[in-house]
Amino acid sequence: MTVYKPIEAIAYAAASAAARVGNNENNSEANQYLNNGKKRVPLIQLTAMVVNKDNINMTVVAAGYLKEHNLIPLIPDKVLYIFRKINPFLVRGWLWQGP
Repeated sequence: MTVYKPIEAIAYAAASAAARVGNNENNSEANQYLNNGKKRVPLIQLTAMVVNKDNINMTVVAAGYLKEHNLIPLIPDKVLYIFRKINPFLVRGWLWQGP
C-alpha cells in the first residue's frame, strides 16, 4: 500500500513544534502521546491518504512527485505479478515508468 501526506502540512507541523520548543512553550498541538520506554513523548499525528488509481492524480501527481505521462494503466489485474517482477515501482492499477 502507498500512502501520502502533503509535505507542506508536515513541514508546518515540524516548524511550529520546533519554534515552541525553542521558546520553552508547551506543545499544545500534540494530539497523542507515544511511550518511548522512558517517558511519554508528545506526538502530532497527521492524517495519511491511501494512494490508489482513483486518486493518484489528486495526490502524488498534483504534488509534483510523479508526472502523469509516467503512469501507464495496466489492463487486467492478472498481469500484475508479471510487472512486479519487471518493475518494483508499482502502484496497484498503475505502473510508474520513471522520470
